[in-house]
Amino acid sequence: MPRGAQLKSDQLKSDQPKFEVCNCLALRQANRHVTQFYDRFLASSGLRTTQFSILIKGLIEIVQDPADRRSKVVRLTETGAARLRAARAGWTQAQKDFEAAFGGGRAARLRDLLHAVAATELGAAAAAD
Repeated sequence: MPRGAQLKSDQLKSDQPKFEVCNCLALRQANRHVTQFYDRFLASSGLRTTQFSILIKGLIEIVQDPADRRSKVVRLTETGAARLRAARAGWTQAQKDFEAAFGGGRAARLRDLLHAVAATELGAAAAAD
């Protein structure tokens, strides 16, 4: 842009990204909203949703496979099993409450769509257009 040139407000508007149609932003906002919802139900177990999904250090152990000494086995510790039982109750309630608020059919369709998004080779889709 030449020195001293000014943009008119209508030029700014037409060149600005339309965030309300940004798929990534919509997914991130929905993810944060639902994660916070689930975190409330898991709070009594001491786990957050992210930790519930993968568990945290000290709740699992890696041991030698008794059937094949060349292999390792990952298993829950006693503490891990107790925390998982406590968290599962909260997770189950969060699932029920989410589906009650959002609708069971809509929730199933949403999961299907999100699984499809996760399975989509996005780079390949751009090349196909």
